[in-house]
This record gives sequence, structure tokens and C-alpha cells, in this order.
Amino acid sequence: MPSEFRPRVYERAIEALKEKDAEKDVATIIKKGCEEEFKGMWHCIVGVEFGASLATETGFVLFFRVGLQNILVFRTLDEEKYARELPEEEEVDEEDEVDEDFDADGSGESKHE
Repeated sequence: MPSEFRPRVYERAIEALKEKDAEKDVATIIKKGCEEEFKGMWHCIVGVEFGASLATETGFVLFFRVGLQNILVFRTLDEEKYARELPEEEEVDEEDEVDEDFDADGSGESKHE
């Protein structure tokens, strides 16, 4: 997590824990706050005990404790945005689809030899 983001996430977590009792409500406040302030697709898990296996955007993970509550905050890639940024597929001529001389077995020999 970028160092400039951390204090705001800590503050938001403390405020949310004072305001709400349910862990899911605390997590929602933290998540929405991160999405508004830092942009991107954020997720938050709050609980005394939990396990997690996840994929995150590199450098955007923060795990900390406030009182007895463990808090995991992370950003994932916005796949819709990412998909829009990919170059469009080029059309392929039917002749280019199959390369008759392609050395698929790595032998160095053409199929036509």
C-alpha cells in the first residue's frame, strides 16, 4: 500500500469501528471510502479471525489490527477497465491461420521435406 494512503485507511477504519458494530458494515465503509478517495476496485475484510486467499494489484495491500479486529484492505485490477485498454484483435486472413511449414515438434524439419 502506498505510504501516503495508509494514514487515511487507518483513520477511516477507526471511524468505522466507532460508528458500526457489524464487521460487514465496517468493511463496507472502509471499502467505499477507498474507492472514493483512491479510485479503483477496493475490497475489505474485517474480523477477529478469518482466512484469505486472493489476488491483488501489486503494492496495494494493507493488513493491520485495531483493537481485536483484523482488517485487510486491498485493490484489485478493474478488469473491465483493463479490457477496454487492450488493443483490439487484428483480423487474420484465412491463409495466415495455418502455417504449413510450422515446426511444431521442434525437430527443425519442415513438414514438406
